[in-house]
Parts: sequence; C-alpha cells; structure tokens
Amino acid sequence: MNSVRRGVGSCVLLWLRQDLPRELGYDYWREPHAQLVARTPGFYSYRQHHFEATPLTSWSEDLDVEEMTL
Repeated sequence: MNSVRRGVGSCVLLWLRQDLPRELGYDYWREPHAQLVARTPGFYSYRQHHFEATPLTSWSEDLDVEEMTL
C-alpha cells in the first residue's frame, strides 16, 4: 500500500526590520527561528529564501509590472 503524505502548504513573505542590521535579521531566521520550526511536529519541509535588499521598484519597473490594489 502506498503511503500518501498530506498536509497544508503556505508561502509567507516577510520583511526584515529596518532598525536592525540585515545580517542580524538573517542570523535570527537562519538559526533560532529555523531550529524552532524544525522541532515543530507535523513539518516535513521548510525552506527559506533570502533576497537582496533592492527596492521593490527596481524589479517591477524592469519587468513592466503594474501595481494593483484590491
């Protein structure tokens, strides 16, 4: 019998605090936060993607993306 792993997926976008150095924020998400998630029952996959500190307008203007308010 095949075992099917079922669960809920999510994607959360977060911004680092502006009043702290970026490296301090990265260190927090890389170490204590990731360890907390790793010990949480039910999680079988967890990924973090860290991006550069470029303004949002730089890529949106390059890709001709329009702002939309709902």
